Amino acid sequence: MQSYAKIDLYNQVLDSDLPDLPEMECWLFEYFPTRLQQDYISFIQGHRLKRQIIATYIANSIINRTGPAFIKS
Repeated sequence: MQSYAKIDLYNQVLDSDLPDLPEMECWLFEYFPTRLQQDYISFIQGHRLKRQIIATYIANSIINRTGPAFIKS
């Protein structure tokens, strides 16, 4: 059930403008090791899977904290 909730929320986030907000970029940097974060800032900001990485982190974070019943389609 939890995995389906994450997939559903991921798709909703990806279909929205949320991953494009500058405030969400912190989720992108969380994906990469600290050393890469420091040395390759511009490459990370231009990563071709930027939106997908951010959407994954948002969905996982919300469902892990609140449970699968929190999000209703």
